Amino acid sequence: MKKWFAVLLAIVCLFGVLSIGNAEERVKVKAADGTEFYETGLPIVDPDQDVELTIWGVTSASDPNTFEMCKKYEEETGIHINWIGVSQDGLEERKNLMWASGDYPDILGPSIPNDSDINMYGPMGIIIPLNEYIDKYLNTFRANCGGEEVWNNVWGKLTYPDGNIYAFPTVMDYFNCDNTVPSINIDWLEKLGMKMPETPDEFVEYLRAVKTQDPNGNGKADEIPFVTQNWRGIFESYAVAGWTGELAGIKYIEDGKVVYPVSSDAVKEAARWLHQIYEEGLMDPEIYTQDENMMKGKAQGDELIYGFSTVWREGNVFGEKNSLSYFPMKPLQGKDGKRLWYGTKDRSLVSSQWCVTSACKYPEIAARFVDYLYDPLMSLQSDYGPVGIALEEQADGTYKQITPAGYSTIAEWFIDNHFQQMPRLEIGTFLTCNDGKGILYTDPEQLTWTQMTERYTAEIGGYQKNVQDMIVGEYVTTAFPGVKPTQEETDELQLLEGDFTKYVEESLTRFVTGEMSIDNDWDAYVQRVNELGYERLMAIYQQQYDRYVSGLN
Repeated sequence: MKKWFAVLLAIVCLFGVLSIGNAEERVKVKAADGTEFYETGLPIVDPDQDVELTIWGVTSASDPNTFEMCKKYEEETGIHINWIGVSQDGLEERKNLMWASGDYPDILGPSIPNDSDINMYGPMGIIIPLNEYIDKYLNTFRANCGGEEVWNNVWGKLTYPDGNIYAFPTVMDYFNCDNTVPSINIDWLEKLGMKMPETPDEFVEYLRAVKTQDPNGNGKADEIPFVTQNWRGIFESYAVAGWTGELAGIKYIEDGKVVYPVSSDAVKEAARWLHQIYEEGLMDPEIYTQDENMMKGKAQGDELIYGFSTVWREGNVFGEKNSLSYFPMKPLQGKDGKRLWYGTKDRSLVSSQWCVTSACKYPEIAARFVDYLYDPLMSLQSDYGPVGIALEEQADGTYKQITPAGYSTIAEWFIDNHFQQMPRLEIGTFLTCNDGKGILYTDPEQLTWTQMTERYTAEIGGYQKNVQDMIVGEYVTTAFPGVKPTQEETDELQLLEGDFTKYVEESLTRFVTGEMSIDNDWDAYVQRVNELGYERLMAIYQQQYDRYVSGLN
């Protein structure tokens, strides 16, 4: 009898220990308004508590509450999410009405808040500081981001001059070539018997051959040697002239100093070289007047007409079929051996996503919800769509994107069924789990193809950005970071930048087209640049960068 009693006592004690352990794992705490929630694990709240968060999100869908991922968030967390869809076209008007009325949602969610909103309404207390909630509740983020150095770097980038952080971010592993790159028609190079241009002279020689030797073989003089996608306006053309040693009109960092060339000798040399190309009729005559859709319309025709362009991705500009004829070109090399293109050395893209407003009764629960979104698998699904609908689990523990049933493309499904702009964490564990395979499936053919440097194949369209990084990435600048300005800086920059930028862009365009003479008008241009506050702008930019670096440290 004593033996059985001892066994029973041991079992009772064991269950007691397990119960204590489970209780410790699932401790309930109280938010500021007294609402109870679980400090760790799922669900975050018991579903019968009727905890609700109202979140605005930009979408073209009639009701984001029907999105499969939105249902999943609610089922797993126990939080009822009241999603309010806002159209992109009416976004600014809708926000202005919200600010004026004082009727705020709990969270300004997908694609709603921008830096201007945060600058204005953060210090006013309408968008609330998140520092204490980040430190206490973002445990999933901390565990999966890749270490304390990454953690500090991310929050350093998001800290405003008043020391506060006002937004939960998305953090992604991105491209060095995070803008456009130079891309050349390699079919025409082969047909013309020319090698890939390395120097400015070789590049101009290629442009002349495109204009005069009918490389598309249709018997017409319809080839256009040079065009740009113009995401940066005239400065896109000047980037091609980065062989001068500077990138005109682009802010970047060299040796801890902000560089913003607009009137230097190198910019003058670039203007003279581009004018030569324009004067010889080697540029698209509509290069500075056509919009992007007009340019793409010509680029995606049945017959190739462009010999060279800057592109975000070849397939986006030339169309997937025509893009097979184009390949990234290394930036041209100057006399000093320097090659230069614009981009970023910091591949962790940190963007402000969600803000919590003063209307939120339980920001602690909002923080727990956001931290739930930072789980690698949840981040993957928030980006690509839910497992079983838009993702398929593979045998090696990764997930492959698939087209949802009943749709011809994933993009078609996205329109009325998904938005991606949830806080996501796609670095750290997201990339290194599964014995280094990461969580997103990668076609083994793509890994083999990364060694191929002659042309694209039709199977890897979306992979073109990775190849750009291989070819051009080592030559990109250290981009001027997304600094958080003080209100005084914002006010002063608003006064200075508009007139200054407009004058510089218009003048540098006219120097290329010949409407202004480099020989006769350059000195007056430099003088006007200085009168419009160039030195003061540089002082503000350097002040911002120094403060940014100090914050990271």
